[in-house]
Amino acid sequence: MAILVKIILIIGGGFLFYTGIQQLMKCKTEVEATIVDIVTKRSSAKHDHRRDNYPVVEFTADNGHVVHKKADVSSKNKNKYNIGDRLTIKYDPTNPEFFIVKGKSLVWNLGLGGVLLAAGIVSLLL
Repeated sequence: MAILVKIILIIGGGFLFYTGIQQLMKCKTEVEATIVDIVTKRSSAKHDHRRDNYPVVEFTADNGHVVHKKADVSSKNKNKYNIGDRLTIKYDPTNPEFFIVKGKSLVWNLGLGGVLLAAGIVSLLL
């Protein structure tokens, strides 16, 4: 059973870390986006009544395409993101619909992925 947990840590951490690296490589163009809406979603946990607030951003890509999409960051604090606020995003110039919020989106993928991957490898070696 313990070996299975270690393998899951390595695979899951590796996937998150790899996804973060891919985002860094693809999302090269930086632009200011405006928050135009807030989407609130309830937690999927049965007894968790908290809500996550996701900003919906709008920006114009270098090719003139206007992107209007929910960002991949959220907050339990309903006042963290407000309509009219600006967020710095980085998008893929070949596909502007694929973007990350600068300084926030990568924390989960690179940070958590790196920690899980390292924990899995170290525990497997010990």
